[in-house]
Amino acid sequence: MRRPLVALAAAVALCAASGVARAQEAVSWKEVQWPFLRDAWPNGRAFECVGAGCGSGLSLYARVKNGFCDCTRGVADDDEIDRVGDVELVAMYFKPLEPSSPRDLAGMAGRTRLYEAPGFSTKRVISLAGGRDCNAFVAMVVGGTNLPANSADLAAAFINTPAFSQWIARKQGGQ
Repeated sequence: MRRPLVALAAAVALCAASGVARAQEAVSWKEVQWPFLRDAWPNGRAFECVGAGCGSGLSLYARVKNGFCDCTRGVADDDEIDRVGDVELVAMYFKPLEPSSPRDLAGMAGRTRLYEAPGFSTKRVISLAGGRDCNAFVAMVVGGTNLPANSADLAAAFINTPAFSQWIARKQGGQ
């Protein structure tokens, strides 16, 4: 009885992994102009998701905040991702919908967390944040209430590409 259950679990895991891989292949990120007003931090980079796996109106915003991260723990808990994230750029009022979860971001131990930004047009925002040497990397995926379930995976896959990871490292190094 145990062998069929193990085989079934392996088949489900393989199908799930191949589904994520197919969705990641079906998207690309097109760089657009940073849409937010200037604040205390340098502007970052903005992207629109293009492709069948994006859903509708999925955007990614990312930037580095040097000197704005817990130097000993990085982004290690809900309080820290709430503090360093950029969700307030999208809406003044927002609420977390679930606890944060660990996520590797460009070689940094980071976290992701889903928020709802209610208002004129309700948005869902996934905050992604990591830290290295007291410098925070923050990103957010913004979409409507129909945000694709794998949005954090799509964004993390793009963030973890060599070119994007190198951009983060350069910015965290002050370049």
